[in-house]
Formats: sequence, structure tokens, C-alpha cells
Amino acid sequence: GQKTSYFVRKYDPKESNDYYQKLFTRPTAFKVNIDKQNGTLVVLMNPYVAAHQAAGHLVRGRGLVKDYANDLDMYYCLSELSSMGEPATKEFHVPNSDAYVEASVDGLELPLYKRQAKALTRMQAIERGKVDFQEEERSEHVLPGIGWCLIAKARKTAPLKGGVLGDAIGSGKTVVTIALILSGIESARKNSSAANGRSGATLIVVPPGLVKQWDDERKKFTRNRLKCITIDCVNTLQRFSVKEICNADIVIVPAGIIEEGKTTKSRPYTEHLSKKAGAGKIPTAPSAYSQREAPSIEGTWVRNMASGPSIYVGNNGKQRSREEQAYYGHCYAEAIKKLRCKKIKESERGVPLEYFTWERIVIDECHESLVTSSKQESKAEDFKQRARRGAREFLGVSNTDASTRPLLATTAIWGLTGTPLLETEARVTELANLMGGTYLTGSAHHWRKEERESGRDLFLNQQEAFKSREYRRAAQASCHTYVREACQRNRGEKLEVNLERKQKIINMTTSEGESFLSE
Repeated sequence: GQKTSYFVRKYDPKESNDYYQKLFTRPTAFKVNIDKQNGTLVVLMNPYVAAHQAAGHLVRGRGLVKDYANDLDMYYCLSELSSMGEPATKEFHVPNSDAYVEASVDGLELPLYKRQAKALTRMQAIERGKVDFQEEERSEHVLPGIGWCLIAKARKTAPLKGGVLGDAIGSGKTVVTIALILSGIESARKNSSAANGRSGATLIVVPPGLVKQWDDERKKFTRNRLKCITIDCVNTLQRFSVKEICNADIVIVPAGIIEEGKTTKSRPYTEHLSKKAGAGKIPTAPSAYSQREAPSIEGTWVRNMASGPSIYVGNNGKQRSREEQAYYGHCYAEAIKKLRCKKIKESERGVPLEYFTWERIVIDECHESLVTSSKQESKAEDFKQRARRGAREFLGVSNTDASTRPLLATTAIWGLTGTPLLETEARVTELANLMGGTYLTGSAHHWRKEERESGRDLFLNQQEAFKSREYRRAAQASCHTYVREACQRNRGEKLEVNLERKQKIINMTTSEGESFLSE
């Protein structure tokens, strides 16, 4: 029969056991002493323990500069579990931009509608660093038997690095994006540097079927004012030099390009990337999901079982799939790391897209790459499950360190979608991470983390403290704030038709009347 192979992570059992045992020797947030002489019970509280853990979750694994970690605002309080209210279930309301002023842009063939010009104003404000967001993480420690809860909060205000334009279908998200590119084109061109792989182009990542449509829209609204390169496969990539890509204004690429190929054995892009980087072979994207999200919750969560968290309805992920996903991502990341260490000439052609730093990144129809529910997935023949998994790796969906993602942006990362995936807190958290790496409360515990966890890591995750109702309220509030500040959904102009009613009386003949009554 046909041979199959799969990958299993190895780790030292003794080292793992030593680490686990040391977890029990960590300082505790509460210390209880009995004073027998005075007949009193003394409870000591150590807020430094809780504060350290909160700060660790907020900072760890995000590739942040030291100034960020050294300038956190720390708070703590003592609460009672019985006094915590259950978070109210609130739908996410995506605001429009009606209250904003209209931006103006030179160079468009057709003028923007008022709603489009206002949407552009909001996007420009974010790109200019004028919209701040308060990132926060919490650590909770309960004193058993009494119900006291020590809550520490680590906070840092940081500018948003992108957002979501979720205008209704047909409302002109493409032209707003083109206007955004035009409004900053002189600065982008000035900052480009072929010697350093710094492109002045906006990288547009689209589902395969929209590559040509995007270029057509660019021509319609700007003619040839913007230099555009379309890369739909490796063959097209090899036509362009580093200098040409860096001097472009727009580069359009299909989201599933790294899994390009009619069969799993032939994957031209990853083979080309490995060769250019001098790296090992990158395996095919996993054939099965290691984790899936679903809108409903049922069953019992046995976290470190091979079948994974059954709390997500329809989640049939297995540990073997997690191992495959982890190895796939590791090989891809290693190839990119080696590629970026190379000194590449400006004249060299066919350099993989992961080598460059882009002015901004725009992910059109961003929901297409993110969804894992079979009910939400597109049935497009050119963007099936394997290509979609490759797209998530290409975009760095599960990577919390924006500086090590496959695609790097200087100014911002934007998601465009007529179907905003804002129905759950988990989805909002994921979008915030993708659109520039904004941290929402609870991000460190997002379900995407478990897509590639080892059995050991799943077990260690289980050792983390529970999440109280107060924590869930904070996570919910963080998500609602992000939607309010970084997302917008504008509708098309109302159709205004003036109807005039006229009545005209006509007398029928006798025969016409009889014919009318007989029918």
C-alpha cells in the first residue's frame, strides 16, 4: 500500500516533569497563617504575584520593544466572587462613520460618496497614529473556602495598527482602499528602499477569484496613476525584480498562493521559497483541521484528551493534526527567517513576497481565510480547505508577534469584508490580532493557540487559573471597545424616488364591462 508519514514532537519527560513540579513552588497570591496564641487567622495578600502574571500574558510572545514592557500601568483589587455580576449578552454593533468629516483625495477618476469619504477619514486617522486603544490583561487568584479573589490588571495604551472596513456588499470598499493608497502615495514612494527590501507598495491579499477584479477596479478609478503588479503564481513572480516590486504602488496576490498547485506533490511557491532561502522542504498544509470554532457550545471539555476540546460543536481535531500543523508552520517560518537573513540584489527576480516589508497590507474578503466552520466556508473551487489553511499561515493568523509574520507592514493592516465576522468575542479577538497585533483581554487564551499545541502544552494550559465572571465581563468590554474604535460598517445611499399618484377615470363600453365582469 501507499506509505504515509506524520510528525510527532519529542520532549524530555524528565525536564517536563521538573518544570511541572516547579510550578508548585511559585509564590502564591495568598498566604494564610494561624496565630494560635491570639486565636486569629491572618491572611496575607501578595499583589506582586498577580501583577507579574497579568503583565506576562500581556507582553510575552508579541515581539514588543522594552519600552512597552517597562511602562505598563498596574492595578490590583480584592473582590468577592459572590459580588461579581454575570456579563450581559450584547450583540456587537459595528458603527458607521456618519459623524466624521469627509476626506478629499486628488487623483481619483470618480468622486467618493460622502459615506466613503468619511470612512476614509477614519482609516487615515488610524494610520496616522491618532486612535489609541487600551490593551489590558488580568490575572485572578482565588482564596479557596472564603471566595476572595485578588485581581491584578496590566494596562498599556497603544495606537491601533489597522482595522476592519465592513461596508455592505456593493458599497465601494475597494474604492475607499484605493483612495487610502492614493492619499499617502508620495510618502510611501519616498520611504521605499530596494536595498533593504522596503516596498512602497500596498500588498492586496485576495481570494484567487478576485485578483483580476481588483486590477480592473484600480484602472477604473485611477487609470495608470498607480503602478500595479499582479502576482497570481510563481511564474509571474519570476518576471519581477526586487527593485520593480519595491517601486510598485500596489501588488495583488491570491491568499492561497503558498498552496498553489494542482496536487499536493506539486507546490511551486513553497518549493521556490525553500530554494531561494536555502531551507529544507516545507510540507503540505495539513489535510485535516486540528481545531475548529463553532457558534454553539455543547458537551464536556476534557482539555488534554487527543480529541481536543469537544466544547466546540463539530470539532473533531486530533493531536496528530496539531503536530502536523505545528511542523508545517515551523518549516515555513524557518524558511522565511533564512530568506530575510540573505543579502539580495535589487536586480534579482522571483524573490518571495515574505522577503519584503510593505507599506500596508489589505486583506480583501478577510472572512474567507479565517472561517473553519463548514457552513461558513466558501465553495469556490480555487480556494478549498487546503488553500485556506495555507492562506492562514501566509497571513500569520495565529502569530501574536507581528514582527515575525510572513507578511510585514509598516503603516497598517486592513481587513475588508461585506460579511464582518463579529458575532463572537473569539472572532473579534482574532481580527484584532490579525489587523496589526492589537491585544484584547483574553488574547493569550484564544482557541487558535491550541491549533498547534503539544500534548504537554495542553496539559500545562489546564493548570491556569479559572476565569471569573468579572474576567468575562472585562473580555467582553474589550471586544466591544475594539469594534467601536477600529471597525466600521457603512451602507449605500438610500434610494430616493419621488412617486406621483394620478387617477384617471375611463368609462367602459357595455361590451367591455361585460367582458371584465366575466373574467
